[in-house]
Amino acid sequence: MIIQKKESWEHEECGPEVTEFMRRTSTLPRDRDHRAVLVAPSEQTCTQWMDGFCFLKKYNRESECFAEDLNNLVELELRMRLLGIDWSAVPESPISPPSTYPDTSTLPF
Repeated sequence: MIIQKKESWEHEECGPEVTEFMRRTSTLPRDRDHRAVLVAPSEQTCTQWMDGFCFLKKYNRESECFAEDLNNLVELELRMRLLGIDWSAVPESPISPPSTYPDTSTLPF
């Protein structure tokens, strides 16, 4: 499988980690008749796709964006745990909006 950035047919455009991944996987024996070429619309999309494929294939590779997203999720979970939120009070389905809203025309802002 080859993942490439749109308007550029060189996978090096997606960054050095993608280049190394492509070099490593291109030497693996496989049936060339089952090859897919994916064209990413941007470098960010290319990186996200590579992160996803590498995660699914259990390769030990992650981009800076992936590491940052993972760190943000861990921080969010930690903050939620530190707040001591009672998760049984959180509704499992969306709450319907009120039928009428209060008059806000007299508010000073």
